Amino acid sequence: DIIKKYIFDTRVVVIEGGTDRNETIMNGIRYVENEFGLNDDDIIVTHDAVRPFITHRIIEENIDMALEFGSVDTVIPAVDTIVESTNHDFITDIPVRGNMYQGQTPQSFNMKIIQKHYNNLTDDEKQILTDACKICLLAGEKVKLVNGGISNIKITTPYDLKVANAIVQERINS
Repeated sequence: DIIKKYIFDTRVVVIEGGTDRNETIMNGIRYVENEFGLNDDDIIVTHDAVRPFITHRIIEENIDMALEFGSVDTVIPAVDTIVESTNHDFITDIPVRGNMYQGQTPQSFNMKIIQKHYNNLTDDEKQILTDACKICLLAGEKVKLVNGGISNIKITTPYDLKVANAIVQERINS
C-alpha cells in the first residue's frame, strides 16, 4: 500500500519474501523468470533495507562487476582482529587481519548462475547459509570483491541508530 501511495512507477513490484534471505532472492528471480524470462546476462542486486547509506558508486560497481564476474560481494577491510572460537569457550584461531573483510551489501549475482547453484544445494547446505555469496563458494565460483564504505552501516542496535542520526545530521549541515 505504501508503494502504491508514494511511488507511481508501475515497474516497482512487491513480491512475497521467502523464509530466509536466500529464499527471498530466489522468489525475486522466479518472479523475473516468470514475467520476463531470464537472459544470460541478467543480474540481481540484493541489498539490506537496514543499510540506508548506500552510494551510487557502490551500486554501479556492483552492477559492472556482476556483469563481468557473475558474483560480487561488497566489503570493507576489517580493522579489528578477528578471533575464532569453534567451541565458544577458547580461541581456536586468529586469522591474519590483512586477509579479513567485513561483508556489507549489496551482493550481486548473475541470476541464472545463482539460481542453478542454489537449486543444486542440499537441504542441509541451505540450512547453514548465512550469506548469499556462500551459495557461489559452495559451487566453486569465485566471488569478486567491491569496496564498500564505512558509512554503509547496518542499523540493528540503538547505538547504530545514534550513529545513523549523526550521519544524517552531518549531511544536513554540510
